[in-house]
Amino acid sequence: MKGLMDSDMRNLGRLADFVRGTLPFDVFPVLGEMRDTVPKEFDFLREARLMRVISGRLRHAQLPGVIVPEPLLALSSPQLLVMQRMQGVPFSRILEAAVLSPALRERAQRAVLNMLRAFGCTMLQQGLFPADPHAGNLLLQEDGTLVLLDFGQCKALTAARQRALARLVIALDKGRPSGVVAAMKGMGMEFKGLDGRAADPILVTIVANIIFDVRPMPEALVCPLAAEATIKKIPLAHFPRDLFQVSRSIMTLRGLTHALGMHVRAAHLWRGYAEAALADPGLDARAEQNRCYDDGGCVALA
Repeated sequence: MKGLMDSDMRNLGRLADFVRGTLPFDVFPVLGEMRDTVPKEFDFLREARLMRVISGRLRHAQLPGVIVPEPLLALSSPQLLVMQRMQGVPFSRILEAAVLSPALRERAQRAVLNMLRAFGCTMLQQGLFPADPHAGNLLLQEDGTLVLLDFGQCKALTAARQRALARLVIALDKGRPSGVVAAMKGMGMEFKGLDGRAADPILVTIVANIIFDVRPMPEALVCPLAAEATIKKIPLAHFPRDLFQVSRSIMTLRGLTHALGMHVRAAHLWRGYAEAALADPGLDARAEQNRCYDDGGCVALA
C-alpha cells in the first residue's frame, strides 16, 4: 500500500509541475499537505481515536441532530476499524434522486444545516474537525438525524490558525471588504491585481466567500481555469498548505447546499463559534491536545 501511495504522490507531483503557471495559484503547497495527510487515512486506530474525541465534543457542545458511530476499539487494529452499525440513507442516494419529495428535501436541508453548525463548532471553536464531509460520508436517519462517517481525513489546526480563521469568519459576516482583505492577509493569503498593484477589495471579498463560505453566488459555479473566473483577475501568490483541508471541506459543504437549493451563509452561522474561539483562554492548550490526538500521543477516553 505504501508503494502505491508513493507512486500516486510522485505522479501528482509531475502533474503539479505540468500545470504550474496555468492555474492562478501554486498547487505545490496543496500537494505537500496531501503527502502528509493521505498516509494517515490508513491508520484505523487513529481514526477510531478521533471519532471518539469528536463525538464526545459534539455531545458536550449539545449540538442537535448530528451523531458519530461508536468505534469498537477492542475489535479494531491499525488495519481494521469496527464501529457501531448505523441506519440511514446515504446522502449520495438522496442527491441522485430525480425528484425529491418536499418532505424529504426539507428533512435533508435541516440535516445539512445541523452539519454546518457542527462543522463550524469543530473547526473554529474546537480546532479538530472531520475534513471529508461529502455526500457519501453522510447518512440521513428517519427522524432527521445526520450520521457522520469516515474520520480518516480529520484536520487539527494550530491555535494561530483557528484565530485567523475566526477573524475571517467575522469579517465575512460583517461584509466589509477592508476587513476581509485584512483577515485574508492575516491568514497568509495576499492577492495582487493584474497590474501588480493591490487587488480590488471587492474581488478579494468575492474569492474569500467562494473559498470560505457556502453562500449562493454565481461566481462560485465558475471553473477557476475559466477566463471569467474571479481568481483569474487577482492571482493568489501563496496558498497556505494547512488551509487546504479547510477550504476543501467548505467547498464540499457548498456542493451539498447548492444541490439542495439552500440559501444559507456559513459565516453567519459560524460567527458565534468564531467569537467564542477568540475569547477562549484555553485555545492554545486545546490545540496542543488536538495535535497529540492526531499524532497518536494521546489516548481518547471512553
